[in-house]
Amino acid sequence: MLDLLVHTFTDHFGRTAADLGPGTRLDELEVDSIVLLELLTVLHDQHGLRVPDGITALRGNPTLGEVTIHLQSVQPTAGPAPAPAMGADV
Repeated sequence: MLDLLVHTFTDHFGRTAADLGPGTRLDELEVDSIVLLELLTVLHDQHGLRVPDGITALRGNPTLGEVTIHLQSVQPTAGPAPAPAMGADV
């Protein structure tokens, strides 16, 4: 997930990978609320990541490592495949 954040910052926000690491704080990257919304939109639209609580969960100038942990914690986990309906041909 951290690699995905690094990739997104390099591709969409013009950062170099050398500027980015788990301890990098969002304010060091000049991420304001508009950029944060754009980041969350890119993560959702291009990578299918859910961010149900949006920017409110990322207040307080978190590090990229903390953002990674949060994003991982809110993604749905794959459960077992549903059982076929009764009477369905399998």
